Amino acid sequence: MQITKKVTFIAKVGHVTQLHNLLEAMVRPSREEDGCLKYNIYQIESEPNRFIVIEAWENEDNSVNDDALAIVCTPPIYIKRICESS
Repeated sequence: MQITKKVTFIAKVGHVTQLHNLLEAMVRPSREEDGCLKYNIYQIESEPNRFIVIEAWENEDNSVNDDALAIVCTPPIYIKRICESS
């Protein structure tokens, strides 16, 4: 069954560019993952510190593989440093 995720990231003040670059760096490797149907990053014009990632996968197993890739590529402490907590 196809799975679609919507994830929102909010950059801390002064970290918009860092977050943008981090998210953009994930587009190509994610799209190259088996089962990736869509992986798009959107920056909200009215709130430039807010980014939305929309990803679609053939099935849940493929989706889990992408989450693992993100964790391996980016230390969680770095994400906490540049993003607001939800």
